[in-house]
Amino acid sequence: MLNVKAILLSSFLLSAVLSSPVKAEYTKFVECQACETPSQMATAARKEALLYKWSYISVMNFAKNDIAKFKVMKYRVESCESEGEPDGRGGVQEYCRYSNEYYTHPQNISSLEFQHFNELARAINEAQKYATAQYSIKVPRTTAETGWELMHASYMQSRLINLMYEKDDGKAFVEKSLIAIEAASKLSGAAAIDFKAPAIRFDFSDGSKVYAKVNFVTIDGEIDFKFLTLYDQHGNKIEVDGKISAGDKFYFVPAKSTKDFETFQKIVNSMGLAIFNNNHTMINVPSGTIIVSNCPSGEVCPSPN
Repeated sequence: MLNVKAILLSSFLLSAVLSSPVKAEYTKFVECQACETPSQMATAARKEALLYKWSYISVMNFAKNDIAKFKVMKYRVESCESEGEPDGRGGVQEYCRYSNEYYTHPQNISSLEFQHFNELARAINEAQKYATAQYSIKVPRTTAETGWELMHASYMQSRLINLMYEKDDGKAFVEKSLIAIEAASKLSGAAAIDFKAPAIRFDFSDGSKVYAKVNFVTIDGEIDFKFLTLYDQHGNKIEVDGKISAGDKFYFVPAKSTKDFETFQKIVNSMGLAIFNNNHTMINVPSGTIIVSNCPSGEVCPSPN
């Protein structure tokens, strides 16, 4: 296990949010990978604006090593139109609607703030290197045969964490992630900070893949990991700790993925759901696409296409 300095952070999620106490003027740092011009950064800042309340929004682009700060406020404007039709009270009918307008004022970035941002950008970019395919962790069959085995299985997730610490690339990824967490706390102080945390990939022998990231570090220096998304060899995608909901689709190759399908059935059953065909009879073998839909009773259930 790595020796780490105890860092008290509330969280470091896929969209990591560090919560802040109430301030007279709200402050937030947000990532915008697509922002390359001052205009694009100003637009990103306005998306975070509060109604009739000033706030300071810093927009970050780690890949471009760029940060811009804005003081913004959102307000509402009423506009009315008339077609000249009488309203029955001696006047004419008006059709009114409200739209949002913004005050946007660029702010200076202090040298210390820019220094802390550079530390964070460097840490994020370094950690991202360990999220690429060449730094993925290959999972032996003896540990797990498929990523589906991780679904709601904390003991299996612990096995993968132990496996990651056995790999030099895995340990390097954790070290870089911890540096990013500490850099984020320096930059934001008590303000909110929202950015995409790098994730490392686990490759399974059946072709499935699962992504995981450093979630947060406790006051005692314990590292918490969060397993994110599963992609199996058929292109199915599901949040590892998420719920199956209406509109989700899963595909299984007929007669070639019976074991995967059986694992999927167990997951579905653990959520109180069941898989039926169009004749409302149970399905025991893979049969193509499963679409999650609402049952007549109003409950969410999967049924085949």
